[in-house]
Amino acid sequence: HGGYRTIFSHRFAKAFWGEETMGKDGSKYEDYLKSCLDAGMTKDEALSDWEVDDDNFTISAWQYHLQQMVLEKEALKYLEKCL
Repeated sequence: HGGYRTIFSHRFAKAFWGEETMGKDGSKYEDYLKSCLDAGMTKDEALSDWEVDDDNFTISAWQYHLQQMVLEKEALKYLEKCL
């Protein structure tokens, strides 16, 4: 069970997925920015919205993926999808 302890550790998750900020729904900033620009917002307005929503909307990539992996029946298959 030591391997599972490793893949579910914060240290492993940070190293594997990194600390890039993403939406709690799994969205990436680049996608959010594109949708904002398509809606007529400026890049500065989009960035401001992203930062304002930081606590409610965003999460570190490692936290998001670790949460998703915990919900999966087969954690190793989730990791495999991320390679």
